[in-house]
Amino acid sequence: KVIRESKEEINNLMNTGYRDSGTFFSIYDMTIDRLLNNYNMFTLIYKLLIYGITRSQSITTYYHMGHIMNLNMININFLKGVEGVDKVQQNRELVKKARAYGYYLRQEYLNKDPEADKNKIRGISYRLLNALKTRNAEMFMHNIITSYMYVGESIPKDLTIALESEEDLGIIGYAFVTGLNGGDYKENAENGGEENEN
Repeated sequence: KVIRESKEEINNLMNTGYRDSGTFFSIYDMTIDRLLNNYNMFTLIYKLLIYGITRSQSITTYYHMGHIMNLNMININFLKGVEGVDKVQQNRELVKKARAYGYYLRQEYLNKDPEADKNKIRGISYRLLNALKTRNAEMFMHNIITSYMYVGESIPKDLTIALESEEDLGIIGYAFVTGLNGGDYKENAENGGEENEN
């Protein structure tokens, strides 16, 4: 059922993946495998964000943040079974907002320091991802607060929903980090196609 409901997002993952030490891993195949084995997408999203941020020479990526956003949306449909149908649309909107908040925070950092993408944004992303991996909502919010204080902006109220549950932390957190590392269209085209707003 999740595969049927996420057909468009799953199809957007065709021809995406990464090459690690000469072996190609298909994001499409990993996604289908996780859904068939009843696993959520949080650890896959984490891994793909780390690979995308790190830009290691041993790992070549063939995806962009739009593809990770597709995984966020697939995960919403998967978690529906846990959370109930009425919360799905609310979570889809929350994911879109969280990604936008991350993207606009990125722009504020770049406005303040055009070189921020090299170290500051990556450093924030690593700290946020570490908090998400360990499911530490307090550490996640501490890094959010520090980041918004640096740019002199107020924290969007919707981000505080991440404190309510581990699922909300993952839903909001991974979408926020996806937006924070959104990159430009040229970079995305090199890594698997045009930016995808899904």
